[in-house]
Amino acid sequence: MQLLPLPLDNSDKFKGFIDADFETRSELKITGKESVSAWKYAEHESTEPLILRYSIEGGKTYRWLKGDPPPKRLFRALKKGLYFRAHNSFFEFVIWNLCCVPKLGWPKLPIEQYYCTQATACTHAFQPSLEDAAEEMGLPVQKDKEGKRLIQMFSTPSRKKDEHFKEPINYWDEFLRFDKYCDIDVKTQQAIADYLPLLTEQQHAVFMLTSKMNERGVPIDVEMAKGAIALERQAKRKANKEARKICKGAFKKLSQRQLVLDWLNKNGCNIPNMQAQTLERALDSMKDTLDPDVYRVLQLRYLTTKTSTAKYPAALQRVALDGRVHETLAYHIAKTGRWGGRGLQIQNFARPSLPKWVDYEYIAELIAARDAETIEWLYGDIMNVLSSALRSMIKAPDGYIFIAADYAQIEARLVFWFADEQHALDIFRRGEDIYKDMASSIYRVHIDKITDDQRFIGKQTVLGLGFQMGASKFKSQLYDQFNTKITLDFAKEAVNLYRTKYKKVKALWGETNKAAINAVLYPGRKFKCAGRKITYFVEGDFLYCRLPSGRKLAYYHPKVKEVPNPWGGDGTVNQLSFMGFDSYTRKWKRQTTYGGSLVENYVQATSADITGHGMLEGEAEGYEAIFTVHDESVALVPEDFGTVKEYEEILCRLPEWANGLPVAAEGWKGKRYRK
Repeated sequence: MQLLPLPLDNSDKFKGFIDADFETRSELKITGKESVSAWKYAEHESTEPLILRYSIEGGKTYRWLKGDPPPKRLFRALKKGLYFRAHNSFFEFVIWNLCCVPKLGWPKLPIEQYYCTQATACTHAFQPSLEDAAEEMGLPVQKDKEGKRLIQMFSTPSRKKDEHFKEPINYWDEFLRFDKYCDIDVKTQQAIADYLPLLTEQQHAVFMLTSKMNERGVPIDVEMAKGAIALERQAKRKANKEARKICKGAFKKLSQRQLVLDWLNKNGCNIPNMQAQTLERALDSMKDTLDPDVYRVLQLRYLTTKTSTAKYPAALQRVALDGRVHETLAYHIAKTGRWGGRGLQIQNFARPSLPKWVDYEYIAELIAARDAETIEWLYGDIMNVLSSALRSMIKAPDGYIFIAADYAQIEARLVFWFADEQHALDIFRRGEDIYKDMASSIYRVHIDKITDDQRFIGKQTVLGLGFQMGASKFKSQLYDQFNTKITLDFAKEAVNLYRTKYKKVKALWGETNKAAINAVLYPGRKFKCAGRKITYFVEGDFLYCRLPSGRKLAYYHPKVKEVPNPWGGDGTVNQLSFMGFDSYTRKWKRQTTYGGSLVENYVQATSADITGHGMLEGEAEGYEAIFTVHDESVALVPEDFGTVKEYEEILCRLPEWANGLPVAAEGWKGKRYRK
């Protein structure tokens, strides 16, 4: 049966959907500790569907249960081209195609025919989970919270002796409640779909690209990962033995946080905690003052507790039968539209600390061979090498290579583009170094005499101060993130110089704040800013920010309140707030915002739009992307296909709405992923 989706009409009148939800069971875990990817879960021999609830074009909900004949009514609807809509639709995609197709003989259903209410919810800055999103929207139909107990009962192996799974026939009343739970899930996702507008054509294209990247997967060098795990265990045993000898039995393992901390404090290393940042600073500042043995224990503790090496077992836990980790990306997880990481979390890979000249191909071979002696002789500490070589675990299969490119300083360029700072844009157009230009102003030194350290400060000034950051925050950020100390007076001077040099950026913060506030105060009217590139308006329960691409950022239940001037001035000012998820408190709450933060939102959103546009252009030219990290796109192509230069040029093809924006991309190619 050839299945093709209907042309997607983005108007509210389009009803070509089948809302559906699977409940399954398996020996593998899909959530929590030891969880695997949805792909690996679906292809496992023990995995099978128990319940499928579905509603065709908003009609009554039908059910299919394990052991029932094939759902032919559903097949007929799909053959007409209706979209299979689910919340986190990639799970339904893999269950259907990797489980139902081979085990039940159902027809294949291509990724293009799936639609996702999770994606829709995320475009309006709600949390990804069905339960959270429905609760945040205040919908009358919400996910049954008893479901967790029923999932534990039917979807995981039984704890009862001589009972592999709890068979539905033996627990029929409870199983009917499980079926009702599945039915409520379908109704809840329908309620989300009814409350929110459909994805725009552009959003759907990027969502579909994300789904295809997750389907393609990230190829893993399994032997290297296994070797890394073995070397890590060996290195930790060796380190623990050395530390025990030094401390004379005060602790047995370096992982005993409190005992190690107590011993260090008693022996002259006065540190408040064992956080990685604390250890880094102590290693940097106490090298010449601590007893060598105490310093060595501090060093061993730091090296053996690197969390980055946990990515190796995480990869093996998720790698599928095809040698790839699938579903590494989540669409629009950030409210600005940027991708988020799933599972392997490539976005969080540690920065390499080895010299740039090292041959990571050779290092990967040594790791796979578990050659600790050669690694230590050539490159030093094993744990440091394993952390630095992490990206090399991602290896192109035989006959293929990676071609990747990263947009250069895209956010800084966009800030100046929105502010119409032509002087700064001309620096980019001429291919000159804007960080040195900034450093030259700060240090009052000719640009040709700027040192690397001075350029670093110039870089952080350009990248950090475009969103209204103050001097105190700038000072603390340099120390917290880069262990770089500056005085508060120096930070104030840098902030003032930036705002003087780029007056239009400073003006942009104020006009943006004013436009957003006016849109809330005067619903029904539209207010433009940033050279008419940005439009704010209220529609329904949302304050929208229309981007140059036409995509909209959403702020839920916006309010404007008069408050004392937060910038230290006299009198009161209007302050904008909205409901959203606070990443610090991990709670859904009312949050305040201001001009610089609003600018940051639409700058990051436009950066995501440019990245998505470039990747789609690359797809059309045969550069099939498998993942993206921040502003970098990584394609997997045949060895005899394409060039880095061509891929850079493709990514820099801008849509008409980005006219006047100078962009540049820097690329590379190779067998292994790298920074």
